Amino acid sequence: MYLQQIEIVKRAKLMGLPVTCEVTPHHLFLCTDDIVTLGPKKIEVRPRLATREDQRALWDNLDIIDCFATDHGTFHTVTRFLKILKKTVKVMEYKWCWGQC
Repeated sequence: MYLQQIEIVKRAKLMGLPVTCEVTPHHLFLCTDDIVTLGPKKIEVRPRLATREDQRALWDNLDIIDCFATDHGTFHTVTRFLKILKKTVKVMEYKWCWGQC
């Protein structure tokens, strides 16, 4: 999987196309073999972990990879904020309506 993707990026760069490539630390240091050891709930990532061969392909092609990214999202934080905001707006609407009606 990763080897094929790296080959595509490598060819594109050789052709002078403006492409970039990133990798996450967990994809460099973990592979599907580690799921058994660490447990599937503790190692759920997207994209999913690949085979040891794919992991090796990442290491063998570090010169093609442009940056290392943690790829952390703030989805839970944003969801919580929106819930709080929605409640706050309802309270504000109620107070405004009560004072105006």
